[in-house]
Amino acid sequence: MKGLADAEGYEEFVVPDAVGRPLFRPHRRGPVAHRLRRGGYRRPDGGRRPGHGGPGRPRCGQPGLAVRRRPPRPVYPGQEGGNPGGVRASFRFFGEWWKQLFGETEGKDGKALFPASVEFTADLHSMGQYIQQGQRLMFETVVRFEPKGTFLIPDDPENVDGLNFLSGKPLSFVAEQALRGTILAHVDGGVPNILIRMPQISESSVGYLIYFFEYVCGLSGYLLGVNPFDQPGVEAYKKNMFALLGKPGYEEMKQKLESRL
Repeated sequence: MKGLADAEGYEEFVVPDAVGRPLFRPHRRGPVAHRLRRGGYRRPDGGRRPGHGGPGRPRCGQPGLAVRRRPPRPVYPGQEGGNPGGVRASFRFFGEWWKQLFGETEGKDGKALFPASVEFTADLHSMGQYIQQGQRLMFETVVRFEPKGTFLIPDDPENVDGLNFLSGKPLSFVAEQALRGTILAHVDGGVPNILIRMPQISESSVGYLIYFFEYVCGLSGYLLGVNPFDQPGVEAYKKNMFALLGKPGYEEMKQKLESRL
């Protein structure tokens, strides 16, 4: 898509993250780099898609570019913005890195525990159930970031859900009690538990975590009697893939593999 846009002479530029999410959208006049905007799409010929937006909408000067200004997020009483519950969805990608770190480092010679990352409270009714009452072949490391900002739970005059006993309490209080209750339940289920408390997510705090887990992983690899710094299994599937793709020099291996399929 980028190559087609370059061939058509569309200028490449960087739009600030705060504006919205960039995407490429095929257009009957050619590929157009643009952004969604509440008033519709801005076409390269200066027109507007029918049925989108109305008169009086500001238009930017870049051909093929439209900008959508996101409406401001609602601010609730007691909310100071940020991360009121101490949970960050972006941290799930740290879990993906952690799985690769321990899986690729320790998983050799028929050894090591199976690494899995879960995100509570989302996974409490699935993986949380297994952690608590499944096979006893694991221990658990919990990472908890301090909440940023304060979100006070409002009061419901009709108390429809029966939760007014939480009125006026910060959302971080609820998250903390969920954390404590989960850890106690898992410990009662026979799962050794480690709790790592971190300040708010920042380059410094995440850097500390990365160094900590890398150091621990290297030590555990040596304790298991494996080389923490190689990946023979990964190299094996790469060779198979090269052979099946027909890479020169893998002809004999290709024949052997295809005979097994």
